[in-house]
Amino acid sequence: MRNSITGYSIANEIMMSNYKGNYLLVEGDSDLKLFEKMIDSNYCKIKEPQSQNNVIKAIEVLENNKFDRAIGIIDADFFLLDGNPPNSSFLFLTDTHDLETTILKSDAFRNVIDEYCCKEKLYGFEKVHKKNLIDILLENGKLVGFFRWYCKKNNIRLKFRDFPLIKCMDNSFSIEPNKMIFEITKNSQFSSTIIDENKLISEINANPQLDLWLVCNGHDLIYILLIWLQKKIGKNSRLRNIKNMKKGDLETIFRLAFEKRYFENTNLYLRIKNWQLNSNKIIFS
Repeated sequence: MRNSITGYSIANEIMMSNYKGNYLLVEGDSDLKLFEKMIDSNYCKIKEPQSQNNVIKAIEVLENNKFDRAIGIIDADFFLLDGNPPNSSFLFLTDTHDLETTILKSDAFRNVIDEYCCKEKLYGFEKVHKKNLIDILLENGKLVGFFRWYCKKNNIRLKFRDFPLIKCMDNSFSIEPNKMIFEITKNSQFSSTIIDENKLISEINANPQLDLWLVCNGHDLIYILLIWLQKKIGKNSRLRNIKNMKKGDLETIFRLAFEKRYFENTNLYLRIKNWQLNSNKIIFS
């Protein structure tokens, strides 16, 4: 049943409905759970077409049929870095690479860190790296982020889902590019020789001014942070829970820590509020 859902089917369902309010379309289940607590349910329903492509296509079909009561929120991914965002006034991209990075960039990050991180261990960790935790996280995450972008630009279809991140790290739990390439290509059942490591590193070094919040994938960052909590900086009183924690568990913790007031500080929220003002529609109150 889920595989039968398309952008066309979602758009047709919306247009045939007797509902007179507005619609917010989001990519997946975690996005739905996040925005369910944000929308004004008196004026808006939220739907999950189950993929970014389905959101884009549904909005395109609705727009072509002059239906003006639906908007979509999608991850920016590499649209902004590539300079080719979807051209629709009814589609809104996240400020950062995805919703997970939007959450990590907010005060929700500090709230979760205070709850699960040992202050003494964190101080030592930051002292060794000579940076604060979020910057260390971005520096490590950018290696995977650039690799994802490199593969997209060169049409190399690797399987990044469920790759063994810890095997990509050195003894200090920092990501090593050669290990990362080897493990991700192995996870994809390819030889690492299909990747020009020197070219990849050159691309990373050639773009020092790029906004790492646009480069880094939020799922990768949370995965890295989970390993650090388990191996380096986790609060002793929380270690039993942390050691049994999965990446999805930590993602849920961050989502629950992301309050509406944090969302209201984003450009995404302000852009949608402007759309509401100009269209006399309500998605968020």
